[in-house]
Amino acid sequence: RDHGGSGCDSRSFWCSNKLTRTINLTSSHRNGLIQVNDDQDYPNGASCGWALNITDPDHVTDYIIVTVEDYFQIEESYDYLYVYDMEGAQLASFTGRYTKGSILFQGIGPIRLSFMSDLEATDIGFILNFTFSNTTLAPLSTSRPTSTSLRATTTSAPFAGGAAYTACIKSLGFSLLLTVVVSLL
Repeated sequence: RDHGGSGCDSRSFWCSNKLTRTINLTSSHRNGLIQVNDDQDYPNGASCGWALNITDPDHVTDYIIVTVEDYFQIEESYDYLYVYDMEGAQLASFTGRYTKGSILFQGIGPIRLSFMSDLEATDIGFILNFTFSNTTLAPLSTSRPTSTSLRATTTSAPFAGGAAYTACIKSLGFSLLLTVVVSLL
């Protein structure tokens, strides 16, 4: 089902296998949906991407925010949604299940999302909402069903004199956001 079809305020961008779709965010087109599904499981070997750019000069320093619109359900530990900056540095990765409303990413753009599935089992996919704002959503967390394993996703951001590393550690259904600043002075 296309959540962004005619009569809907949100534009919908489907997975186009082996292609990266460029989505330019402007004041008149602030948000939209990214979908990997078609009322059935996504295919084995799927590979697609979306480049999110804020092209409105008044908003280029705003945050790009990606949340779970309806569902996020991909094969755990085999299929992944990656978030990269435009230079190719990986900022985050996601696999398994996340609940509706979960914040997957918020940061200064532009960014590129890349979905890749292996050649074995699949699942129903995901529907994500993206937008931009001059403030972040609070709290910064990713909600997942209870898990018995410990997972950590780390990102890094350089600043004058060092780097800041942010990790979202998830275990037993709880999330902890930890930021460590390393000074090179």
